[in-house]
Amino acid sequence: SQGGPHAKQQEQEQEQEAREGGTRADGGTGGQSDAETMAANMFGAGPGTPVNLTLQQAKDAVDEMSACLNKPENVALLDQAKATAGEDAMQYMIVVLPVACNILAPILQKYGFSPDQGGAMMMLQALKQHDADDEIRAKAKEMKSKFIPEQLAAMLAMSMGMGN
Repeated sequence: SQGGPHAKQQEQEQEQEAREGGTRADGGTGGQSDAETMAANMFGAGPGTPVNLTLQQAKDAVDEMSACLNKPENVALLDQAKATAGEDAMQYMIVVLPVACNILAPILQKYGFSPDQGGAMMMLQALKQHDADDEIRAKAKEMKSKFIPEQLAAMLAMSMGMGN
C-alpha cells in the first residue's frame, strides 16, 4: 500500500476531524470555500441510495416533521441552538442543523433515510421532487424556516445544494 500504516492513520484522523467539523490536517480545502467543504463533510457528500417518496408519503413526511419541530421542547432546543449560532452560517451548520437532524431522526428513519445530516439532505432532495405540488412546497419552506433564518437561507442553500 502507498504511504504505509502512518499514511493510513493520518487519513483516518483527517476523516474523523472532518466528521467532527474540523479542517483537514493539511489545511487545504480542495478549491472549495470553507462552507462548501464543511457542507460536504457534514452532509455525507458520498454516494447514497436515493429514496423516492410518493406524493402522499412526501405530504405525510412534511406534516410529521413540521409537527415534530413545533413541539414546545423541540422549539426550545432549536431556539437555544439558534441563539448559540447567532447569524454565522458556519455556526448554523455546526450547531443548529445537527440539533434539527437529531429532532427529526425518527421521522427520517421511518421514511427510509439515515437518521443524520446526510439523511436529512436526502429527505430534502426527495421532497424537492414534489416541488410542483403547492402544499409540499409551502410546508417544506415553512419547515426549513423553523431552523434556517431567512437571512441565511440563500447562503446555506447554495453551500448545501438545498434550493430555496
